[in-house]
Amino acid sequence: MQKIEKIIIPKNYLEKIVEEALKTPNIEICGLLIGVVKNKVVIVKRIKFTPNMAKSSIRFSIDPKILYETYMEVEKIGEDIIGIFHSHPASPQPSAIDIEYMEINPVVWLIIGVLGEENYEIAAWQFFEGKIHNVEIVET
Repeated sequence: MQKIEKIIIPKNYLEKIVEEALKTPNIEICGLLIGVVKNKVVIVKRIKFTPNMAKSSIRFSIDPKILYETYMEVEKIGEDIIGIFHSHPASPQPSAIDIEYMEINPVVWLIIGVLGEENYEIAAWQFFEGKIHNVEIVET
């Protein structure tokens, strides 16, 4: 994957992700961002919530079977898994565990930091050429 500068995501998708994150502040939510990459810009066309198999407040795990099935499904329609989203019970900075997996999966990582009731921050990141880079979020 190339270095991504911007993620374009429909506002209603962000609202759904935030809503789910606020519902379960003690367990990270997680899911996949599906769409296309054009000229260093990720365009989100769909989102897919996945159960957090870890059921943890400090890490998430997506079922490999769901991941595989989703890759097969999106490939058939000319799209791709272009990002991963999850929540944190704190700021939306990548954790040490996130960074480890970001290196393996250099897609955009959208993180929702749940800071309290109805209080949250959103940030997007990508691991590219040995560094974590902030990715601009554009709502449509």
